[in-house]
Amino acid sequence: PAHIRYDSGVAKITGVIDWSDMVLTDPAFELQDIYQNYGEHFTRDLLVKMDADVEAEIRLAKFFTIGRNLNRYFRRVRRGDGRAETNLSIVRKELLKS
Repeated sequence: PAHIRYDSGVAKITGVIDWSDMVLTDPAFELQDIYQNYGEHFTRDLLVKMDADVEAEIRLAKFFTIGRNLNRYFRRVRRGDGRAETNLSIVRKELLKS
């Protein structure tokens, strides 16, 4: 998300400025970042424009959002990081939406 330039005035991604975190992975894992940071509505619009199976990709994005935030929660709890609750809140929100 920090590497994506988004113009909220026109609701468009205007650029990507850094590829240093690029890895080979499931595309839905990458989509998870967009889903978590820009929301389901934006992600659905993007998937429609990509001519993707919207419902399947949204399910995967939700799955990866839950998994990634559970992982972050447990890592932060082990380190005594007070921000762990933030990740647990994201998991709760996603589970309640399902």
